[in-house]
Amino acid sequence: MRDGLPPHRVSLLGEGSQTPRSGTTNINAAIVDQRITGIIEAHPDWFPWADQNKQRSAAFVLLCMSTALEFALEECAELLTEGGNDAGVDGVHIGDVDSDGFPVTLFQGKYKVRDLSGTANFPETGVQAAVQTIEMLFDPHRRVALNKRLEPHVAEARSLIVDGYVPTVRIVLCNNGARWTSQADTWVKRAKRDYGDQLEFIHFNHDAIVRSLQRGPHVDAAMMLSGGIVTEDLNFRRVLIGRVSVHELHRLFDEHGDHLLDHNIRRCLGHANRVNMDIRETLLDDAKSANFYFYNNGITVICDRFDFNALQRADYLVRMKNVQVINGGQTCKTSQRRGTVRAGDAQSNLNRLGQRPRRYSRPRRSSRWRIGSAWTPTPTLRNWCGRGLKSSG
Repeated sequence: MRDGLPPHRVSLLGEGSQTPRSGTTNINAAIVDQRITGIIEAHPDWFPWADQNKQRSAAFVLLCMSTALEFALEECAELLTEGGNDAGVDGVHIGDVDSDGFPVTLFQGKYKVRDLSGTANFPETGVQAAVQTIEMLFDPHRRVALNKRLEPHVAEARSLIVDGYVPTVRIVLCNNGARWTSQADTWVKRAKRDYGDQLEFIHFNHDAIVRSLQRGPHVDAAMMLSGGIVTEDLNFRRVLIGRVSVHELHRLFDEHGDHLLDHNIRRCLGHANRVNMDIRETLLDDAKSANFYFYNNGITVICDRFDFNALQRADYLVRMKNVQVINGGQTCKTSQRRGTVRAGDAQSNLNRLGQRPRRYSRPRRSSRWRIGSAWTPTPTLRNWCGRGLKSSG
Protein backbone atom coordinates (compact mmCIF):
# COMPACT_ATOMS: atom_id res chain seq x y z
CA MET A 1 0.00 0.00 0.00
CA ARG A 2 1.41 3.42 -0.98
CA ASP A 3 0.04 6.93 -0.31
CA GLY A 4 -2.91 5.31 1.47
CA LEU A 5 -4.11 3.56 -1.68
CA PRO A 6 -5.38 -0.01 -1.76
CA PRO A 7 -3.21 -2.43 -3.78
CA HIS A 8 -4.44 -3.21 -7.28
CA ARG A 9 -3.72 -6.32 -9.27
CA VAL A 10 -2.16 -5.43 -12.61
CA SER A 11 -4.24 -6.73 -15.49
CA LEU A 12 -3.31 -6.51 -19.14
CA LEU A 13 -7.03 -6.38 -19.92
CA GLY A 14 -7.51 -3.12 -18.08
CA GLU A 15 -9.23 -4.55 -15.01
CA GLY A 16 -10.26 -1.79 -12.61
CA SER A 17 -11.50 0.46 -15.39
CA GLN A 18 -14.94 0.37 -16.95
CA THR A 19 -13.52 1.45 -20.31
CA PRO A 20 -12.80 -1.47 -22.68
CA ARG A 21 -9.24 -1.66 -24.04
CA SER A 22 -8.17 -2.52 -27.54
CA GLY A 23 -4.89 -3.60 -29.13
CA THR A 24 -1.63 -4.74 -27.58
CA THR A 25 -1.01 -3.63 -24.00
CA ASN A 26 2.29 -2.27 -22.70
CA ILE A 27 3.04 -3.65 -19.23
CA ASN A 28 4.22 -0.30 -17.85
CA ALA A 29 1.18 1.46 -19.29
CA ALA A 30 -1.02 -1.17 -17.60
CA ILE A 31 0.75 -0.67 -14.26
CA VAL A 32 0.21 3.07 -14.46
CA ASP A 33 -3.42 2.61 -15.47
CA GLN A 34 -4.06 0.47 -12.39
CA ARG A 35 -2.35 3.09 -10.26
CA ILE A 36 -4.68 5.72 -11.70
CA THR A 37 -7.68 3.58 -10.81
CA GLY A 38 -6.44 3.37 -7.23
CA ILE A 39 -5.96 7.14 -6.99
CA ILE A 40 -9.49 7.86 -8.20
CA GLU A 41 -11.03 5.29 -5.87
CA ALA A 42 -9.09 6.58 -2.85
CA HIS A 43 -9.69 10.29 -3.53
CA PRO A 44 -12.95 10.78 -5.49
CA ASP A 45 -13.28 14.35 -4.18
CA TRP A 46 -10.19 15.37 -6.16
CA PHE A 47 -11.94 14.52 -9.43
CA PRO A 48 -15.42 16.12 -9.36
CA TRP A 49 -16.13 15.59 -13.05
CA ALA A 50 -18.82 13.14 -14.15
CA ASP A 51 -16.78 12.21 -17.24
CA GLN A 52 -14.66 9.18 -16.30
CA ASN A 53 -12.18 9.85 -19.10
CA LYS A 54 -11.56 13.32 -17.68
CA GLN A 55 -11.11 11.83 -14.22
CA ARG A 56 -8.47 9.41 -15.49
CA SER A 57 -6.69 12.14 -17.43
CA ALA A 58 -6.50 14.36 -14.34
CA ALA A 59 -5.37 11.45 -12.16
CA PHE A 60 -2.62 10.68 -14.67
CA VAL A 61 -1.33 14.26 -14.51
CA LEU A 62 -1.47 14.07 -10.72
CA LEU A 63 0.61 10.88 -10.74
CA CYS A 64 3.15 12.42 -13.13
CA MET A 65 3.49 15.50 -10.91
CA SER A 66 3.87 13.44 -7.74
CA THR A 67 6.51 11.20 -9.34
CA ALA A 68 8.51 13.93 -11.08
CA LEU A 69 8.46 16.45 -8.22
CA GLU A 70 8.62 13.77 -5.51
CA PHE A 71 5.74 15.41 -3.65
CA ALA A 72 2.88 13.64 -1.94
CA LEU A 73 -0.31 13.19 -3.93
CA GLU A 74 -2.10 15.48 -1.48
CA GLU A 75 0.33 18.32 -2.23
CA CYS A 76 0.08 17.83 -5.98
CA ALA A 77 -3.73 17.80 -5.84
CA GLU A 78 -3.51 21.49 -4.89
CA LEU A 79 -1.36 22.15 -7.96
CA LEU A 80 -3.84 20.70 -10.49
CA THR A 81 -5.24 23.37 -12.83
CA GLU A 82 -7.11 21.24 -15.37
CA GLY A 83 -10.46 22.60 -16.53
CA GLY A 84 -11.85 25.28 -18.78
CA ASN A 85 -9.61 28.28 -19.49
CA ASP A 86 -6.51 26.41 -18.36
CA ALA A 87 -4.33 27.72 -21.24
CA GLY A 88 -3.24 24.15 -21.93
CA VAL A 89 -1.77 23.80 -18.41
CA ASP A 90 -2.98 20.87 -16.32
CA GLY A 91 -0.67 21.45 -13.36
CA VAL A 92 1.86 24.04 -12.21
CA HIS A 93 4.54 24.31 -9.54
CA ILE A 94 6.52 27.47 -8.72
CA GLY A 95 9.80 26.84 -6.95
CA ASP A 96 11.79 28.90 -4.49
CA VAL A 97 13.09 32.33 -5.49
CA ASP A 98 16.84 32.89 -5.45
CA SER A 99 19.22 35.52 -6.80
CA ASP A 100 18.97 34.07 -10.31
CA GLY A 101 15.18 33.96 -10.49
CA PHE A 102 12.68 31.20 -9.90
CA PRO A 103 11.78 27.87 -11.54
CA VAL A 104 8.30 27.17 -12.90
CA THR A 105 7.26 23.66 -13.91
CA LEU A 106 4.20 23.34 -16.13
CA PHE A 107 2.53 19.97 -16.74
CA GLN A 108 0.35 19.12 -19.71
CA GLY A 109 -1.12 15.65 -19.90
CA LYS A 110 -2.55 13.61 -22.77
CA TYR A 111 -3.90 10.27 -21.57
CA LYS A 112 -5.28 7.65 -23.95
CA VAL A 113 -7.86 5.75 -21.93
CA ARG A 114 -8.66 3.16 -24.62
CA ASP A 115 -5.10 2.63 -25.87
CA LEU A 116 -2.52 1.14 -23.52
CA SER A 117 -0.09 0.10 -26.24
CA GLY A 118 2.27 2.90 -25.22
CA THR A 119 3.08 3.75 -28.86
CA ALA A 120 1.00 6.86 -29.61
CA ASN A 121 3.03 10.06 -29.97
CA PHE A 122 2.34 13.10 -27.85
CA PRO A 123 -0.09 15.13 -30.02
CA GLU A 124 1.36 17.88 -32.21
CA THR A 125 -1.50 20.18 -31.18
CA GLY A 126 -0.45 19.74 -27.55
CA VAL A 127 3.10 20.82 -28.34
CA GLN A 128 1.80 23.85 -30.23
CA ALA A 129 -0.39 24.79 -27.28
CA ALA A 130 2.58 24.49 -24.91
CA VAL A 131 4.66 26.87 -27.05
CA GLN A 132 1.81 29.39 -27.14
CA THR A 133 1.39 29.08 -23.37
CA ILE A 134 4.87 30.52 -22.79
CA GLU A 135 4.04 33.69 -24.70
CA MET A 136 0.67 33.98 -22.98
CA LEU A 137 1.33 33.33 -19.29
CA PHE A 138 4.69 34.98 -18.63
CA ASP A 139 4.01 38.40 -20.15
CA PRO A 140 2.80 40.52 -17.20
CA HIS A 141 1.12 42.98 -19.55
CA ARG A 142 -0.93 40.43 -21.46
CA ARG A 143 -4.50 39.90 -20.33
CA VAL A 144 -5.84 36.37 -20.42
CA ALA A 145 -8.92 34.65 -18.95
CA LEU A 146 -7.90 31.79 -16.67
CA ASN A 147 -9.76 29.39 -14.40
CA LYS A 148 -9.75 29.89 -10.63
CA ARG A 149 -7.17 27.14 -10.07
CA LEU A 150 -4.60 28.47 -12.54
CA GLU A 151 -5.09 32.21 -12.03
CA PRO A 152 -3.37 32.54 -8.61
CA HIS A 153 -0.28 30.63 -9.86
CA VAL A 154 0.04 32.88 -12.90
CA ALA A 155 -0.52 35.97 -10.76
CA GLU A 156 2.29 34.86 -8.43
CA ALA A 157 4.68 34.27 -11.33
CA ARG A 158 3.85 37.59 -12.96
CA SER A 159 4.31 39.43 -9.67
CA LEU A 160 7.80 37.96 -9.34
CA ILE A 161 8.59 38.95 -12.94
CA VAL A 162 7.49 42.53 -12.27
CA ASP A 163 9.79 42.55 -9.23
CA GLY A 164 12.70 41.70 -11.51
CA TYR A 165 13.02 37.94 -11.05
CA VAL A 166 13.56 35.85 -14.17
CA PRO A 167 11.55 32.62 -14.59
CA THR A 168 13.13 29.37 -15.76
CA VAL A 169 10.28 27.39 -17.30
CA ARG A 170 10.18 23.61 -17.62
CA ILE A 171 7.30 22.27 -19.67
CA VAL A 172 6.66 18.63 -18.86
CA LEU A 173 4.59 16.97 -21.60
CA CYS A 174 3.07 13.81 -20.14
CA ASN A 175 1.39 10.93 -21.95
CA ASN A 176 1.06 7.16 -21.80
CA GLY A 177 2.77 6.82 -25.15
CA ALA A 178 5.82 7.92 -27.13
CA ARG A 179 7.54 11.29 -27.49
CA TRP A 180 6.27 13.95 -29.87
CA THR A 181 6.86 13.71 -33.63
CA SER A 182 9.74 15.19 -35.61
CA GLN A 183 7.43 17.94 -36.88
CA ALA A 184 6.53 18.91 -33.33
CA ASP A 185 10.21 18.78 -32.44
CA THR A 186 10.91 21.60 -34.90
CA TRP A 187 8.53 23.83 -32.92
CA VAL A 188 10.24 22.83 -29.68
CA LYS A 189 13.67 23.64 -31.09
CA ARG A 190 12.45 26.96 -32.44
CA ALA A 191 11.03 27.90 -29.04
CA LYS A 192 14.28 26.91 -27.31
CA ARG A 193 16.20 29.06 -29.81
CA ASP A 194 13.96 32.02 -29.01
CA TYR A 195 14.06 31.67 -25.22
CA GLY A 196 17.44 29.98 -24.64
CA ASP A 197 18.12 28.53 -21.19
CA GLN A 198 14.91 30.01 -19.83
CA LEU A 199 12.90 27.21 -21.43
CA GLU A 200 13.14 23.43 -21.35
CA PHE A 201 10.79 20.78 -22.76
CA ILE A 202 10.65 17.38 -21.06
CA HIS A 203 8.80 14.24 -22.10
CA PHE A 204 7.45 12.18 -19.19
CA ASN A 205 5.45 8.99 -19.73
CA HIS A 206 4.45 5.65 -18.22
CA ASP A 207 7.99 4.27 -18.59
CA ALA A 208 9.45 7.24 -16.69
CA ILE A 209 6.92 6.73 -13.88
CA VAL A 210 7.74 3.04 -13.49
CA ARG A 211 11.50 3.72 -13.64
CA SER A 212 11.17 6.31 -10.90
CA LEU A 213 9.19 3.93 -8.72
CA GLN A 214 11.69 1.11 -9.23
CA ARG A 215 14.80 3.24 -8.75
CA GLY A 216 18.18 2.15 -9.97
CA PRO A 217 20.71 -0.39 -8.67
CA HIS A 218 22.70 0.25 -5.52
CA VAL A 219 26.02 1.96 -6.18
CA ASP A 220 29.07 1.18 -4.07
CA ALA A 221 31.84 3.71 -4.60
CA ALA A 222 35.04 5.14 -3.16
CA MET A 223 35.86 8.85 -2.94
CA MET A 224 39.31 10.32 -2.32
CA LEU A 225 39.26 13.33 0.02
CA SER A 226 41.94 16.02 -0.20
CA GLY A 227 43.93 17.06 2.86
CA GLY A 228 42.80 16.67 6.43
CA ILE A 229 39.35 15.98 7.85
CA VAL A 230 37.44 16.92 10.99
CA THR A 231 35.29 14.35 12.81
CA GLU A 232 32.92 14.69 15.76
CA ASP A 233 29.81 13.14 17.29
CA LEU A 234 26.52 14.90 16.67
CA ASN A 235 23.07 13.68 17.74
CA PHE A 236 24.34 10.12 18.19
CA ARG A 237 26.00 10.17 14.77
CA ARG A 238 29.61 10.49 13.62
CA VAL A 239 30.20 13.57 11.50
CA LEU A 240 33.05 14.07 9.04
CA ILE A 241 34.03 17.34 7.32
CA GLY A 242 36.43 17.35 4.37
CA ARG A 243 37.19 18.39 0.78
CA VAL A 244 36.93 16.57 -2.54
CA SER A 245 38.52 17.61 -5.84
CA VAL A 246 36.42 18.30 -8.92
CA HIS A 247 38.57 15.71 -10.71
CA GLU A 248 37.26 13.15 -8.22
CA LEU A 249 33.62 14.14 -8.86
CA HIS A 250 34.28 13.90 -12.59
CA ARG A 251 35.69 10.39 -12.16
CA LEU A 252 32.87 9.28 -9.89
CA PHE A 253 30.18 10.27 -12.39
CA ASP A 254 32.08 8.90 -15.35
CA GLU A 255 32.22 5.57 -13.55
CA HIS A 256 28.68 5.35 -12.15
CA GLY A 257 26.66 7.86 -14.19
CA ASP A 258 23.17 9.07 -13.28
CA HIS A 259 22.52 6.11 -10.96
CA LEU A 260 24.13 8.37 -8.37
CA LEU A 261 21.20 10.78 -8.81
CA ASP A 262 18.28 8.36 -8.61
CA HIS A 263 17.03 10.06 -5.43
CA ASN A 264 17.80 13.60 -6.56
CA ILE A 265 14.80 15.83 -7.33
CA ARG A 266 16.40 17.14 -10.50
CA ARG A 267 17.22 13.67 -11.74
CA CYS A 268 13.79 13.42 -13.40
CA LEU A 269 13.31 16.97 -14.62
CA GLY A 270 16.78 18.28 -15.21
CA HIS A 271 17.59 21.90 -14.39
CA ALA A 272 19.39 23.89 -17.09
CA ASN A 273 19.83 27.45 -15.83
CA ARG A 274 22.33 30.16 -15.14
CA VAL A 275 23.76 28.33 -12.12
CA ASN A 276 25.06 25.56 -14.38
CA MET A 277 26.64 28.12 -16.70
CA ASP A 278 28.33 29.90 -13.79
CA ILE A 279 29.71 26.61 -12.44
CA ARG A 280 31.06 25.73 -15.87
CA GLU A 281 32.67 29.14 -16.43
CA THR A 282 34.32 29.04 -13.00
CA LEU A 283 35.75 25.56 -13.56
CA LEU A 284 37.09 26.51 -17.01
CA ASP A 285 38.83 29.61 -15.64
CA ASP A 286 42.20 28.63 -14.15
CA ALA A 287 42.24 31.66 -11.85
CA LYS A 288 38.65 31.30 -10.57
CA SER A 289 38.80 27.54 -10.21
CA ALA A 290 41.41 27.86 -7.47
CA ASN A 291 38.69 29.47 -5.32
CA PHE A 292 35.91 27.08 -6.32
CA TYR A 293 35.80 25.71 -2.76
CA PHE A 294 34.59 29.12 -1.54
CA TYR A 295 32.15 29.76 -4.40
CA ASN A 296 30.41 26.38 -4.31
CA ASN A 297 27.92 25.14 -1.70
CA GLY A 298 29.32 21.60 -1.84
CA ILE A 299 27.63 18.25 -2.32
CA THR A 300 25.36 16.14 -0.15
CA VAL A 301 25.63 12.36 -0.30
CA ILE A 302 23.84 9.62 1.60
CA CYS A 303 25.05 6.05 1.98
CA ASP A 304 24.32 2.93 3.98
CA ARG A 305 27.88 2.54 5.24
CA PHE A 306 31.24 4.28 5.01
CA ASP A 307 34.77 3.33 6.03
CA PHE A 308 38.19 5.00 5.94
CA ASN A 309 41.63 4.46 7.47
CA ALA A 310 41.65 6.57 10.64
CA LEU A 311 45.35 5.79 11.23
CA GLN A 312 46.58 8.09 8.46
CA ARG A 313 46.72 11.88 8.72
CA ALA A 314 45.52 13.18 5.35
CA ASP A 315 44.08 12.32 1.91
CA TYR A 316 41.57 9.74 3.10
CA LEU A 317 39.95 7.23 0.76
CA VAL A 318 36.32 6.87 1.91
CA ARG A 319 34.50 3.73 0.79
CA MET A 320 30.70 3.99 0.70
CA LYS A 321 27.85 1.51 0.25
CA ASN A 322 24.67 2.43 -1.65
CA VAL A 323 25.71 5.99 -2.52
CA GLN A 324 23.30 8.71 -3.61
CA VAL A 325 24.06 12.37 -4.39
CA ILE A 326 20.95 14.23 -3.25
CA ASN A 327 22.36 17.75 -3.18
CA GLY A 328 24.97 19.22 -5.49
CA GLY A 329 23.94 17.28 -8.57
CA GLN A 330 24.39 20.38 -10.71
CA THR A 331 28.00 20.70 -9.60
CA CYS A 332 28.73 17.04 -10.34
CA LYS A 333 26.98 16.87 -13.71
CA THR A 334 28.38 20.19 -14.94
CA SER A 335 31.92 19.11 -14.10
CA GLN A 336 31.29 15.87 -16.00
CA ARG A 337 29.57 17.29 -19.10
CA ARG A 338 32.14 19.92 -19.90
CA GLY A 339 34.71 17.31 -20.99
CA THR A 340 38.32 17.25 -19.86
CA VAL A 341 38.80 19.00 -16.51
CA ARG A 342 41.19 21.86 -17.18
CA ALA A 343 41.15 23.23 -13.63
CA GLY A 344 44.27 21.92 -11.95
CA ASP A 345 43.18 21.89 -8.28
CA ALA A 346 39.51 22.88 -8.08
CA GLN A 347 37.99 21.73 -4.80
CA SER A 348 34.39 21.29 -3.65
CA ASN A 349 32.96 20.99 -0.15
CA LEU A 350 32.29 17.60 1.39
CA ASN A 351 30.83 18.84 4.62
CA ARG A 352 29.40 16.07 6.81
CA LEU A 353 29.24 12.32 7.03
CA GLY A 354 26.89 11.09 9.76
CA GLN A 355 26.43 7.55 11.07
CA ARG A 356 23.88 6.21 13.53
CA PRO A 357 25.47 4.19 16.43
CA ARG A 358 24.84 0.44 16.41
CA ARG A 359 22.42 0.37 19.34
CA TYR A 360 20.09 2.75 17.49
CA SER A 361 20.57 1.43 13.98
CA ARG A 362 17.71 -0.03 11.99
CA PRO A 363 17.85 -2.96 9.56
CA ARG A 364 20.49 -2.30 6.94
CA ARG A 365 18.11 -1.47 4.11
CA SER A 366 16.39 1.35 6.03
CA SER A 367 19.24 2.90 8.04
CA ARG A 368 20.83 5.86 6.26
CA TRP A 369 23.90 8.07 6.55
CA ARG A 370 24.67 11.22 4.63
CA ILE A 371 27.51 13.45 3.58
CA GLY A 372 26.77 17.13 3.13
CA SER A 373 25.63 20.41 4.60
CA ALA A 374 22.58 21.43 6.65
CA TRP A 375 22.16 17.88 7.94
CA THR A 376 18.83 17.21 9.64
CA PRO A 377 17.87 13.85 11.18
CA THR A 378 14.89 12.54 9.22
CA PRO A 379 13.41 9.05 9.49
CA THR A 380 13.01 8.33 5.79
CA LEU A 381 15.06 8.84 2.66
CA ARG A 382 11.99 10.11 0.81
CA ASN A 383 11.75 13.07 3.18
CA TRP A 384 15.41 13.86 2.61
CA CYS A 385 14.95 13.86 -1.15
CA GLY A 386 11.53 15.51 -1.26
CA ARG A 387 10.75 18.62 0.73
CA GLY A 388 13.27 18.44 3.58
CA LEU A 389 16.28 19.16 1.34
CA LYS A 390 16.35 21.23 -1.81
CA SER A 391 19.20 20.85 -4.24
CA SER A 392 21.41 23.93 -4.35
CA GLY A 393 23.77 22.79 -7.10
